[in-house]
Amino acid sequence: MRKIWPNSAVLGGMVDAKGTSHGKSFVLHARFVDVGTKRDGKWQVIFTQIRNAA
Repeated sequence: MRKIWPNSAVLGGMVDAKGTSHGKSFVLHARFVDVGTKRDGKWQVIFTQIRNAA
């Protein structure tokens, strides 16, 4: 999902990740949303939320 305005945007979706943290393996299936704004002509993420979807 995405919604874009002239100077702001919202992007949401799903992410699958796996890796190692502090020597322990992990698998993550999550939903996320990023909110961005255009500052001085460049896009910048100003808010991110992620929630485990499992």
